[in-house]
Amino acid sequence: MTLKPKSQDLAAEWREARLLHPLYSALGREFVIELPSSCPDLESGLEGPPQESVEQIVSALRVLLGNDAEAIGKLLSGAPLDPRLAGFVIPHLGQDALAKPAVEALRAMGPAVLGVLSEAMHSTSLPAVVRRRIPHVLRVARGERVVRALFGALSCDAIEVRYRAALALAEVTRDDRERLPERAEVYALVVNEVAQGPLNRASIDHVFALLALALSRGTLELARQGVLSADRKLRGTALEYLESLLPESVRTPLVAALVEHAGPRDAAEKQPNADLLEELRRSFRADLTAPSLASEPD
Repeated sequence: MTLKPKSQDLAAEWREARLLHPLYSALGREFVIELPSSCPDLESGLEGPPQESVEQIVSALRVLLGNDAEAIGKLLSGAPLDPRLAGFVIPHLGQDALAKPAVEALRAMGPAVLGVLSEAMHSTSLPAVVRRRIPHVLRVARGERVVRALFGALSCDAIEVRYRAALALAEVTRDDRERLPERAEVYALVVNEVAQGPLNRASIDHVFALLALALSRGTLELARQGVLSADRKLRGTALEYLESLLPESVRTPLVAALVEHAGPRDAAEKQPNADLLEELRRSFRADLTAPSLASEPD
């Protein structure tokens, strides 16, 4: 999957800028905000939004910027909001009582807010709880732009954002596997994750969520359970099976990091993959599904 901006993406961003410009100019006048000097290219040939539209948006903005949680919740749960208000809805993802209606309100805005949501996942000025809930918004979207947004979030600084982006990406591409990143790109992310320092439970879960973008999720979940097992023999079996799935460039650093986290393993006798997998299946519940995003924004 290439990550270079495409012409249609640039065109979409320019259309969004032309859409936002007259509104923000009107809001600047309404709230007496000093805005940066205007861009002539944005002003040429544009008509301002209807006064009724501006009044509705300004009214909604007053609610979103206020402290009345009940009024904010009612607004978010009501009629679809103008996509130009997305930036003012996103901060409410951080409030447990408003997170779910905020998610639904942002979903209802459609593809027009993908750019804003993508930038918010990377924003270090937003609380982690806000950023990590954005993949919950995107999990129901489909298409190349949302795949690109979630793939980009796999490089965010906060692991809780990276992990949820990986889980959301698995959902978005479940029925469209051709949009998944190339295996080499996934493996590079895994190696980078390992290089960041000693693995812990959160980073191990994330590594397996990444691997699930390139390999079979069902068998990977058995390997994950085995790696986390307190039984040294099962850990050895799981690690040997995992080793058989990965190229050397990923296998060597990842297995070394997993052993460092979990402790020594009992050396397993060399067995065919099918036998290793069968041993794991006998040891763990086969009906346990791989981790996925929670049903509610967490």
